[in-house]
Parts: sequence; C-alpha cells; structure tokens
Amino acid sequence: MRWEVVRGGLLACVIAWQLVESLPAIPTISPEMLRRPEAQLELSRWQAAFGQLGIEVQRQELVSLARGFGDAMHRVHRVFDPLDPVAELLGVGQGWGLFAQADDVPGRLEIEVFAAGGASEVVYRRLDPDRTWRAERWAYRRMRAAYDQDVGRVASVFRRFTEVVAATRFAEDPDAVRVVVRIVPTRTQVPGHELPAEGRVVEIGKDRPTP
Repeated sequence: MRWEVVRGGLLACVIAWQLVESLPAIPTISPEMLRRPEAQLELSRWQAAFGQLGIEVQRQELVSLARGFGDAMHRVHRVFDPLDPVAELLGVGQGWGLFAQADDVPGRLEIEVFAAGGASEVVYRRLDPDRTWRAERWAYRRMRAAYDQDVGRVASVFRRFTEVVAATRFAEDPDAVRVVVRIVPTRTQVPGHELPAEGRVVEIGKDRPTP
C-alpha cells in the first residue's frame, strides 16, 4: 500500500474525529436547571422561533426534544472517548462550551477603594476609559473567568478574585483601608424581545488586614 493512501486515510480519520468532537455536548437537563429564569427565557425564544415557522410547540415537547438530542450527542461522543489521552497530548480537545447562550443581563466589573476618612473612588470599571486601574490585568482572559460567570450565589472563585484585587490595591495604595469588588448587572435587549428584568448587584468587600 502506498504511503499516500495511508496518509490520506489517517487524515480522514482525524478529520472525522474532530468533526465529532465539535458536535455540541448538551449537559443533562435537570428540573433545577429548568427552573432558572434564563432557561425559561430560552424556552420562550425557541417557542417563538418555531411559531414564526408556523409550528406550535409546547415547552415540555421542547424539553423532551433537547433531552433526546443531548442523549444522542453523548452516545456519539462516547465512541471517541478512548482517544481522550491523545487529544490531551496534542492539545486538540474542547472541554467547555463556548458562548453556549447569550447573556441578557451581563455583569460589569467595578472596583471601589475606600480611604480612612470615608472617601471612596471607583478606580476600575470595565470598558470605562476613565476608570482603568490595572485594566489590562483584570481584562486578561484567565482573570475574566473569575467574574464572567454566574456569581449570583457568590462563587468561591469570585471570593478569591476579590482577595487578589484587594491585596494588589493595599500593596500599591497605603491610604486604602477597604476594597469593594462588585458585579453590576447591565441589560441587553434582543431585537423583537422585551427588555429583560434587572439583575442584582453582587459585591464583596475586603478590609485592610490589621498589623
């Protein structure tokens, strides 16, 4: 057998493998997940999309369809599970969903610093050209993973992020006695849909450690 044929066969297998790996892997849809406001909003949008095509679909039918599709995708992905070590070695795996769902109420990071006399200043606000303290650091993709998520229940990673921010400011600013890191919800309106409900501010404050 000629090398060109072998090489072509290997390339075809790799391409097929990566095509399967790129298929969506839907997580198991639990009752708790369905109770979330964003899940209900997503179901409403899918109902509206089918309605525009003249197809009337009930929410439970959409849930059953999504569960069936997700189970099918999991079965397909399992075929290539033995190749996971190879994917990790070559760096061609994909272990997380990228932009799986648009966020109607994205959070905006703010950092406020308080002085001993009670005066305060917002030293950083995402995308604010006048509030740019350490902007490059907080905008770094690995830093963003600590706050570009659902922090409604104040995830532990957000607490650790706050500790890093506070320690950095205390080291640079001897007058700072307290640092507050907050996520301020903003609202993005999708064309053809109502403006989403306002979210709540999530914040954590850290005081300067006593000597």
